[in-house]
Amino acid sequence: TVSIFWDLDNKPPALAPFTVAMRLKSAAGAFGCVRETIALANRHAFIHIPEWVREQRRERKILDILEKTGRIQPPAPYECNLCGRKCKTNLDLKKHFKQLHERERGKRIARLNQLTGKRRAKFQSAIAAKEQRYRAACSGGMGTTAPPAAGYGLAAELRRAGVSVRTVSDKPDAADEALKRRMEATIFGAEGSGGSAGENCVCLVSDDSGFGGVLRDARRRRARTVVIGSSGSLRRYSDAWLSWEDVMSG
Repeated sequence: TVSIFWDLDNKPPALAPFTVAMRLKSAAGAFGCVRETIALANRHAFIHIPEWVREQRRERKILDILEKTGRIQPPAPYECNLCGRKCKTNLDLKKHFKQLHERERGKRIARLNQLTGKRRAKFQSAIAAKEQRYRAACSGGMGTTAPPAAGYGLAAELRRAGVSVRTVSDKPDAADEALKRRMEATIFGAEGSGGSAGENCVCLVSDDSGFGGVLRDARRRRARTVVIGSSGSLRRYSDAWLSWEDVMSG
């Protein structure tokens, strides 16, 4: 089995987070069956908007203006990810989503907030499927809804890819220490459960040399170690090393 530990503070995605997460899991899958993917970072990683996202948004804004004025025609109608309605322009799609789906969702949430106890739990269960479809539609692309109020939807997109995302405190090295504890729990847990640690593979996404100690411990306990990074600073502690840029590009 393979356990992926992703240091988001050190190695944030430089492309669409969902795509990067799926490519990461695919790359790690070459070493065994991926059991878990854990990504940790402090809150700044989730509210920060990287330059590549800003550039995408600038390009989208220019494209919206050109479509609205009729200077360019999209090759195909924009389709709502929630109901399938087709719209001529991206701005028409945003207007449709806001006036129909956001309004309907607002009514559901308002009713949920008025309920308590068993009635609240029953209603929450009844709308769970609709909420799941709504969140999936919101994360289906920048053409569907306005950008998130904070950040660019990093946590939501990673969770959509099956990644367990955790936010740690803003203290220095808080993410590193939390990630080390999770790695140690996996390494020691393999032996404590009566299984062979040698059957486990620890895959770390980071260039932080502070992980050298826990990687050495993993190798002593016959766990395979894979490092995915850019600088190669942890290469000597790993059984296999992959380029983070190559993994992101697929």
